[in-house]
Amino acid sequence: MSADQTNLAGAAARGSGVTLLAQALRIGIHFTSIFVLSRLLTPTDFGMLAMVTAVVGVSEILRDLGLSMAAVQAATLSRAQKSNLFWINTASGALFATAVFLLAEPLAALFRTPELVAITHAVAVIYLINGISAQFRAEINRNLWFVRLSAVDIVPQLLGLAAAIMLAIGGAGYWALVAQLIIYSAGGLVLAVVFARWWPGLPARRANMRGLITFGISVTGTQAINYLVGSVPTVALGIAWNASVTGLYNRAYQLAMAPFAQVAAPLTRVAVPVISRVWNARPHAFESTLGKAQLVGSYVVAPLYFLLAGLAPSVIEIALGPQWSAAGPIFQAMCIGGVFRALTQISYWAYLSRGEAATQFKVYMWFQPVIVVCTLAGLPWGALGVAIGGSVGLFAYWVISLITVGRNLRLDGLLLLRRAGLSILLVGLPIGIIGWVVEFAIDQPLLAVGTGLAASAAYLGVLVLLSGRARGDLKVIVGFMRRAFA
Repeated sequence: MSADQTNLAGAAARGSGVTLLAQALRIGIHFTSIFVLSRLLTPTDFGMLAMVTAVVGVSEILRDLGLSMAAVQAATLSRAQKSNLFWINTASGALFATAVFLLAEPLAALFRTPELVAITHAVAVIYLINGISAQFRAEINRNLWFVRLSAVDIVPQLLGLAAAIMLAIGGAGYWALVAQLIIYSAGGLVLAVVFARWWPGLPARRANMRGLITFGISVTGTQAINYLVGSVPTVALGIAWNASVTGLYNRAYQLAMAPFAQVAAPLTRVAVPVISRVWNARPHAFESTLGKAQLVGSYVVAPLYFLLAGLAPSVIEIALGPQWSAAGPIFQAMCIGGVFRALTQISYWAYLSRGEAATQFKVYMWFQPVIVVCTLAGLPWGALGVAIGGSVGLFAYWVISLITVGRNLRLDGLLLLRRAGLSILLVGLPIGIIGWVVEFAIDQPLLAVGTGLAASAAYLGVLVLLSGRARGDLKVIVGFMRRAFA
């Protein structure tokens, strides 16, 4: 192994280890936020902020222009190119901050909720802040400084949560949630500037930006479509129903997304730069790397979602409180969809790591509408109907994504599909059934969740003892975890 490969392997291991440790902190912060704020605020409070962010949130994706990922993915990046990326992001942030500010009145009229005017005006500043911080964060990520990158995320989260709790206790209502968002962005900017050890120069006309911008636009298109698909339920419920129903859906959605947002998605920050370099240095190892990444998701994230689906009523009562019991069936349906949302992540990594963002964008353009159609089909039945429809759409898209990534990148997509399907049958579904039986038999939420976890662990132990395939898969996962913490 060459010196460069050795350094890369070490960086990958350290990055994975730091990311996993940081995720433990993020998970704690996230669930503390859900647990505490859900007991201090009402569904209407959450619903009003959700209606604003569902519509204007796509501006954050458009504001970035995909340039953060372009900077991370690029094989080489000159100082002039970095500076130009900074000024483009900053100008874009100012533009979208202004646009969001001006959208306040129309947005309030759309949802027939006057309070949205002030909320929209307040959150507009976030776009400018994030525009300024984008390339500082990218510089930290590009240099594989994962400890610093984790600090840039975690410290502002703690500050934002502390402020939100104090404001909520003081009776600030939805303003507590608005303050949490602003403090998180502002704190992240300060830390990113301090940790990046880089300062932009003046714009340079002669720097070659075409490749970066082309890649960034493709990434932006993909992310924008993905966001719009995810925001359709909130917007539709806000228009067709009311803020309370929207808030109920939003809290269930935030809880259901936690395993994905706090475990699967952040690994992209490690996976994309590392796998990109694997593809550039050792293309023959690319497919095996993807297979190992999929294996971890199939045996960890998917079974967790199945267990949460089975224990849904108890999880909702513990996390949100008994006053949110109506969110139980909604959360249950979302967890089933979460299985396939998490398993689809492997396709996203494959495209980005190969620099095939344009191809991925085309796939999204053609097939993401499947999720939208399924979601809207459930709208007449309220939040539960929307959740069920969305999960059906996510399953369909998961199958499509693996088949198309195989064709587009000359990988064995059907093999990826069969492996994931087998893990669902052997691990995910049985654990889901265990959770459902425990929930049916035990009335106490904490006891039910504890028993479900213990019974699931026991099942996994028996499976490993009896199945040679499971033992082989476990060796791969354990090996990955050891390298991560080495």
